[in-house]
This record gives sequence, C-alpha cells and structure tokens, in this order.
Amino acid sequence: MARELHIDVTSPAQGTPLRRAAVLTDGVLSDLYIDRVERPTLAGAVVRGRITRIVAGMNAAFVDIGTGRDGLLPAADVRLPQGGGGKGGPKERPAARLQGPIGAALRAGRSVIVQVKADPVGAKGALLSMDVALPGRFLVHTPLAAGIQVSKRLGQGASAAAERARLTTVVRDAVPAGGQGWAGGWIVRAAAAGVPAEWLAQEAEALALDWRGVARAGDGPPGTLLAAPHAGIRALMEQTGQPVDAILVDDRAAVGQDLYAELRRWCDDRAADLLPALRRATTGLPLFDGGDLDGAIATLLRPRVPLRGAAAGSLVIERTEALTVIDVNGGRRVTPWPSTWRRCRKSPASCVCAMWAASWWWTSSTCRGRRTVNA
Repeated sequence: MARELHIDVTSPAQGTPLRRAAVLTDGVLSDLYIDRVERPTLAGAVVRGRITRIVAGMNAAFVDIGTGRDGLLPAADVRLPQGGGGKGGPKERPAARLQGPIGAALRAGRSVIVQVKADPVGAKGALLSMDVALPGRFLVHTPLAAGIQVSKRLGQGASAAAERARLTTVVRDAVPAGGQGWAGGWIVRAAAAGVPAEWLAQEAEALALDWRGVARAGDGPPGTLLAAPHAGIRALMEQTGQPVDAILVDDRAAVGQDLYAELRRWCDDRAADLLPALRRATTGLPLFDGGDLDGAIATLLRPRVPLRGAAAGSLVIERTEALTVIDVNGGRRVTPWPSTWRRCRKSPASCVCAMWAASWWWTSSTCRGRRTVNA
C-alpha cells in the first residue's frame, strides 16, 4: 500500500491563502488537514493568560489570552501544585486537579499558563485548560503530570507486554525524572511500537525543550508562548507513524515564506528519519492539481453528500455553535424500511466522521479540518 503526503500553500489569487496537507493512500485522498495562513488555528497553542473574571455559577473563569476575545477555563481543567499553595506556576509540578469551587483557587488579575483545547466558534471564545499536553509522533509530554503511560492500543498478549516494557524502559532512560525541566509525565503512543530508541530520545528531547521555553517565559502580558502546529506539521505528527513513501512540498505560491525549509527544520529537530522522504515539488502542475485533489476536497465540502451503494441515500450535515447535525436520508425506499436502513447505515458508518470533519472545516472560523475521508 503506497502512502504519500502532499503539502502546499495556495496562492492569494485563489482567495484566502491556505496551508493544506493531504494523505494519499494508493492514490486516493484518505486524510486532509487545512488551515488559514493569515489566521491559523489556536488549538494546541500554549499561552500566557490573565484571568478577567470568575463566574461562580459556571464554576469557570474567563481568561484574556491576547486575541481580543476571552477564553473559558472550566474548573475541571484547573491544575494546582500538590500540597497546596495555589501558585500554579509551570515549574511547580506535578499538579493536582482542583477540588472545590474555582473561586477558592483563582482570582481575577492572576496570570496563568493555559493550553487552547478548542478554537473559538461563533460568539463563543476558545476553550482552555491548564492541563498542558505537548504531542509528538510517538510521545505526548504532559509537563504537569508524572509517570510514563503506554497506550492500550498496543494490544494484549506476551509480545505486546514485552514491547510495552521495552518502551517504558526506553522513555525512562531518555527522560530521567527531575532536573533542568525534564520532569513531568509521558504518554507513549501506539505508533511507537517497534520504533528505535534513538527516534524516541530525539523526540523526547525536543518536547522537553518546548516546555522548558514555556517555563522560562516568566510574567508578562497575555500572548502565545508556544504556537499551535499548522496543517503541515500536524500531518507530519499524525501521519508518519506509519511508513510514508514520499512527502512532497509545493510552496511555489507562498508569499514571503519557505514552507519546505520550515518542515525540513522540524524534521531535523525531531524526525530525522523523514528527511530522505521529504522533497520539494518545483516543476510541473501545482501539487494538488494532480489526481484532482481540489475536486475531491470540493466534494467533501458540500452539505449534501451522496452515499454509495444500492440505497442511493445521502448525508446532510449542518453545524451550529452547539452541535453538528447529521441527517441520513434513505433515498428511494422500494424495499421494507428495516432492509433499507441496514443498507444505508453501512455507507454512513464509514464516512460520517469524514464528512463531519469537512463540514466542521467549512464552518470553522479558523478554516481547519482533519481526517476527512475514510476516517
């Protein structure tokens, strides 16, 4: 099975410039990541915020994160140093969940380090958390937690147990407890199975350095301390745990930026094994014109999506601030309803997640989508 990753930047002449990353499996679009160049996603960014007010009725706080719209920090996502004190600084870890009302621990005017869990939607601000998690290809660094956890997706049995023990040992050796910002928790993703220890150590060091930069930021006005990964980097993090035959980058339409050089630096720092596959597309048609990727993306963005098979039904997807509605239309019911429903639901089951993601991208203020086909 051939897998390729195509990454490009659209021209301003086509409208709002976009970064796009498409995964092709045997030449067919299987995953898609999109965000706007001028207004990238905030989800995943680590920011210094300042609490503007506490709302006891919601048991939450509104936090100024420097974007012009306050984010929401629920009490369930507040983390404080174990043993009390309530300072919550990034160097004081591990941290514990808040027990009790949020007003007992936080006050208006206090500076906090938070991570954006979800982008603003409509009139609602960003959703925030003090439980920071820095993801990589094989590891997730949780600086305010403790211990090493291995994904349950590795499976059961003797071989899985042996691999789980190997990964735990490798990560423990790569990230010794304590000392110069290396403390914290680590989650080993299922993609790490069989990965050489050197790859894990390189990524662990890069993630620890990311958090060290945040921890050293100190006090200051609200603003971003660690930017969220854009579409191209998200695709590299989430799609290269499996073998990739080629990573093609087309930044000919980019104005004032070198996307290829940025991705190469990212690979140098934390994914050196990807460098042989990373190539720049410099000749021929624009990268997304081959295989009619633009046409496939346009099809995904339609609110009504036809279903394959004899049922001849369709999906209708509409999104509001509160929820996403997916209506499954059965088409022409020439057979009894139970039989029609059984045929119809097979198609939506394989693409509801995909079409929801495309619909979410279409309505999102940040124009960001993921996992849009065969999810």
